[in-house]
Amino acid sequence: MGSTLVFAMFGMQSGPGSYIGMKPELAFDVPSQFVFIHSHSLWTEILFGIICFYMVDLGDYLMHRMGHHYPFMYKKFPFAHFVHHNWSFINPLVVVSSPFIHPVTISASFVYLLFLSQGFLKAVLIAHGVKMFANFASHLGCDPLPWLTKLNHKVGGWIPWIPLYHQYHHLHFTKQGNFGNLTCLWDYVFGTLIPESVYHIENGEPTPEIAARMNKPPERMEAEISRYLKGRMGLNLS
Repeated sequence: MGSTLVFAMFGMQSGPGSYIGMKPELAFDVPSQFVFIHSHSLWTEILFGIICFYMVDLGDYLMHRMGHHYPFMYKKFPFAHFVHHNWSFINPLVVVSSPFIHPVTISASFVYLLFLSQGFLKAVLIAHGVKMFANFASHLGCDPLPWLTKLNHKVGGWIPWIPLYHQYHHLHFTKQGNFGNLTCLWDYVFGTLIPESVYHIENGEPTPEIAARMNKPPERMEAEISRYLKGRMGLNLS
């Protein structure tokens, strides 16, 4: 994982009066003229942790959207984002079913390095912790907190709780959209929400068309999904 590589590049300064995690520094030197923030109180770390998270979320959204828009990123090795979508039904295991090189991970790594260069280890740990929670929550395959999803819709999608939104992203018979993996903030900003997901949130049930397709016998639904995936499952190594 790209994030693991970033943290591996980060060393811990230990000496008299310090302990692990108290005085972190990059494994390589950052010239002092490029260090702009010197205050590292708890509240500063929390504030920059929030900023870091939404910067990661923006990079995640943009790279994810590109992964669907450009065929070479969706189908070809080593990106092949389609591997992540090659599941009949969404579940948390889908999170780890990703290609060899995931552009989303690369974009997050650059954001982490930016904040780590300013000494914000705790901020990055906060952002990464929320990122991991949100990523697995978005792939639950169900929405155990519909009231929170409805609240998220009312406030513009910035809450990191989007299992219903992302379930529509993985449906094989809706238009592309809901590209946010952590929040849906940027889908609201850039107008890429899937209308059927908004209908579901506002009305508490899917559209009649979606309901009709989902209420088919399991074997018929499986057959429809298999027909859709046919020809889209082969990895292009050229």
